[in-house]
Amino acid sequence: MQTFQQRGEVKYCAVGIHYNDRPDTAQLLAHEGRILLFSTLAEAQSALPRFGGADRHTHWSADEEEAYWTPLDMRPGSFNKAVILTGYDPYNVPANGIPGIRSETRGRDWRHHMLFNNVIAGVTTWLDTLEAARRADIG
Repeated sequence: MQTFQQRGEVKYCAVGIHYNDRPDTAQLLAHEGRILLFSTLAEAQSALPRFGGADRHTHWSADEEEAYWTPLDMRPGSFNKAVILTGYDPYNVPANGIPGIRSETRGRDWRHHMLFNNVIAGVTTWLDTLEAARRADIG
């Protein structure tokens, strides 16, 4: 597994979602107002196919840092593309870079970010809700 380091600091991976109603801008994947981070690129890559739904196929870019799903889901608020952003540093978030998200303070519990593994149950429930809505629209 690959981890990202700079100046001795471990970096994380974030996932940017391209929603159908905002296709030109990726919005960082969040849960309960906090950015979800993955510890490694491999962890993010293994989680992303689940985001597309059970009835959709995941396609990867050559560098395996962009995922696309088919068949396309064109409902407003749905998404068909996600990008893995490597080297994300929760301790150095650009000022005014992400509305409502600030850098974390070292030595304190995170307030604006959370690790994906810590919230997998809540995210799984969210994904199941998306899947049910998708199936209801299809059937």
